[in-house]
Amino acid sequence: MNSRRSFTRREILRTSVAASTAAALSTLPGHAAASAAPSNRQAAPDPVDLSWLGGGVPAASAGTTWGVPWAQGALAEKQQLALATADGTSVPVQSWPLAYWPDGSVKWSGHAISPGTGEAERLRLEPGPSAQPESRVRVRERPGNPPRGIPDSFHVTTGVITVRVPRSGQVLISSIERDGSELARGAELVCLLQDGPAPEYGAGTVSTQSFVGQVENASVEQEGPIRAVVKLEGRYHGPDGRDWLPFTVRLYFYAGAESVRLVHHFVFDGDADQDFIRGLGLRWRMPMRDLEHNRHVRFVAEDDGIWGEAVRVVSGLRREVGAAIRRQQFDGVATDPVDQWSNEVRNGIDEIPLWGDFKLTQVSADSFHVSKRTGDHSSWLDHAGHGRRAYGLGWLGGPEGGGIAFGLRDFWQRHPCQLDIRGAASDEATATVWFWSPDAPAMDLRHYSDERHGLGLLYEEPGRGLDDEVATPEGVARSNEVVLWALPATPSRSRLLELADALREPPLLVADPEYLHSVQPFGRWSLPDRSTDARAALEDDIENWISFFRDQIEERRWYGYWLYGDVMHSYDSTRHTWRYDIGGYAWAQGELSPDQAIWYQFLRTGRADHFRMAEAMTLSIAEAAVHHAGRFAGLGSRHNVIKWGDGAKEARISASQLKRFYYYLTADERTGDYMRSTLRVDETMHDVPPLREIFPDPSGDRYIVRIGPDWIAMASNWMTEWERTGDGRYRDLIATGLQSIADMELGMFTGSGGSVAFDPATGELEDVGISQSPSNISLLFGGDQIFYEMIDIVDVPDFTQEFLNFCIARTGTNDERIELYGRNFNAGAFRHFYSRMMAFAGDRLDDDSYRQRAWETFDGQRRLADVRTVTGPDVVTPVSWAPGASSNDFGQHLMSIIQLLELAPEQAP
Repeated sequence: MNSRRSFTRREILRTSVAASTAAALSTLPGHAAASAAPSNRQAAPDPVDLSWLGGGVPAASAGTTWGVPWAQGALAEKQQLALATADGTSVPVQSWPLAYWPDGSVKWSGHAISPGTGEAERLRLEPGPSAQPESRVRVRERPGNPPRGIPDSFHVTTGVITVRVPRSGQVLISSIERDGSELARGAELVCLLQDGPAPEYGAGTVSTQSFVGQVENASVEQEGPIRAVVKLEGRYHGPDGRDWLPFTVRLYFYAGAESVRLVHHFVFDGDADQDFIRGLGLRWRMPMRDLEHNRHVRFVAEDDGIWGEAVRVVSGLRREVGAAIRRQQFDGVATDPVDQWSNEVRNGIDEIPLWGDFKLTQVSADSFHVSKRTGDHSSWLDHAGHGRRAYGLGWLGGPEGGGIAFGLRDFWQRHPCQLDIRGAASDEATATVWFWSPDAPAMDLRHYSDERHGLGLLYEEPGRGLDDEVATPEGVARSNEVVLWALPATPSRSRLLELADALREPPLLVADPEYLHSVQPFGRWSLPDRSTDARAALEDDIENWISFFRDQIEERRWYGYWLYGDVMHSYDSTRHTWRYDIGGYAWAQGELSPDQAIWYQFLRTGRADHFRMAEAMTLSIAEAAVHHAGRFAGLGSRHNVIKWGDGAKEARISASQLKRFYYYLTADERTGDYMRSTLRVDETMHDVPPLREIFPDPSGDRYIVRIGPDWIAMASNWMTEWERTGDGRYRDLIATGLQSIADMELGMFTGSGGSVAFDPATGELEDVGISQSPSNISLLFGGDQIFYEMIDIVDVPDFTQEFLNFCIARTGTNDERIELYGRNFNAGAFRHFYSRMMAFAGDRLDDDSYRQRAWETFDGQRRLADVRTVTGPDVVTPVSWAPGASSNDFGQHLMSIIQLLELAPEQAP
């Protein structure tokens, strides 16, 4: 029970809260009481209309997986779903639950369709049995040779290709076959490790070792009939017996597909001063069956350009081979037999050099080059082709023997990377997709400075009381996506472009914004409203902010293997550069949630450019800004010059609340792993409490956290795991915490920034007498939306009352704080950002005065200033800038508009 003294206004609010809570719960889309059991006579859900991200119909796909939200009580777990085009043509679909409501109904469902199906601009998902695919994807376990009765590999058949996946060892894929012909074999992960940075001007030496990925565990996560997923886990193994770099590889297969998608994820567990990755990639071998002049190499470059040649080139010779034959080789079809060629060329064919090695190297965001040579005893011709931004798709094979089209997603954005072919003139070639090109300088993960800097001038946390290294890359991660297409013949150049498009922007089905809004996943948000000039100006402001930062990514070249996806925090208007080299002002790392703002704008608009920007930012933060292992496992690093460089390790950066968008919209298992790993922060923060330097540890196993953003970040992790698994332990942790907050005299205003003691064993929070002070960022990392969700699904009436009190008092008057809490206090800064919470109170209590005050408090204070251009000798190249713009304002200004238009629409300008 709430132990605070009662006041007249609070008694009025208590009654209002009870009534409004009941009304709100009854009117939420499909809401049912948290304790209610699903009905055995549950009505079938309404159909859900879907379209392809970006519109139109994809020309190529490696298979499509997506997620759909459902109102509480709408979809029973065992309800079958069917997919059809707008004209009623059935499309085979595989469906499974991703998350559940408290009543056991499905909250999010995952779906998959095969490539070449769903070829319509609009589709509909509705109750009913799904059509069956013409061919099922099948996963079978096979014993070793000779059979020992123990399965040593998985054989996956899509109906077009058969892929053999060993359960352990150094080979990820032992073979890929099509029509009984082996097109690839012996795929393995490779790593080149250098023992130091490159010597300066030749002073000193470094040595390099080769490592190979060693699979230790293999499992089948999904078995079809349309989609199958094989998960491989292991570490890289070296010649000296060292095992390091834990990795996970998922292989994705779809019924009827001629491709396999591979998602590789590794965790850095080395020593940044000694371990410099010189090369990291995926390598496999390919039999070469076609005649040398019919062996084709292709690299998709940029702007629909393709570099394409043969191992033995017959054009440009001193003697003419014939226009028809030249064209055949150029087009990638089998040439006429050699005995039909001109005598001069036929008789001198052995004099024509065989080019065996080729590579496409993306050295920066603005430069790639194609090189070739005849062999490893010959020089490279580095001027074979060049350009700015390659799409990252290659091909090796022939018109009769077939081959492999292969590509790396985000190729130029995540430079330096490389596509590599060796031995194409021999009977067996080797192809490598280099995630990090060995032609580039080795990966240097050291901190940018060997000195610790402070908050005073550089806004950088030196470590908060830790006596050893905190600017460590230990535990940071990165993922890489590769697609391999096993094709029976050299594809046309137009077909290669289609495959490159499917690689760069994998096709995705999405529900309409209107449907998503009716279900309201992820809290409270609005649809665009341009009904008045003032509201249109607000919508323009949202788009202007997003466009400005998207343009800054391009203009400032915020690209690179570890950097792509993030934006900078603050601007230096003297140097006219973002503060890339100043402590806590450099990479934003999700500070005040610009990623969240972009995701909500995508939900509102369905626009592909919003989705891709948010996708890249989510993966950048979830991987490179979070420690996935080691001392800080589960925590993220606060904004800094180096992604992992700040001494403040925070749950707010790693929290599930900002990763759920991507996971549920795409059903991406990789992101599901990231969210599950954040559950470790409860234990990690016992040894690395967030406020260790400011407040001493309380007695026992408890430690000090802030209600926001620390506890709310943990609660978002628990809520996500609860909805994914139905495990009630996580619901109980949330409920215990909510009740604890409600029982404190100052509720969410307790302590310094909401600082209280947390007991991880019980989930209890306790006021330990820390002096009250402003709580500025408590809910500005998505915490407000998480509280909105929790209030809907966790029945703690005392906390609902306290939360509404907080919503009013946070931007309210002194008199209101006295009425609600018995005394006045400093409620904190950022009133304009918290204005939306006053609107939430108005919506919940149906009080127009609160709604109106919310808009008055917001007052558009962080509108994007006029974007200006700077040219001439003051800058390296012409740049644009907006005075006062920061990623903080970007995230929070947009979130305020998006929520206010939903919570107080009638009071909007």
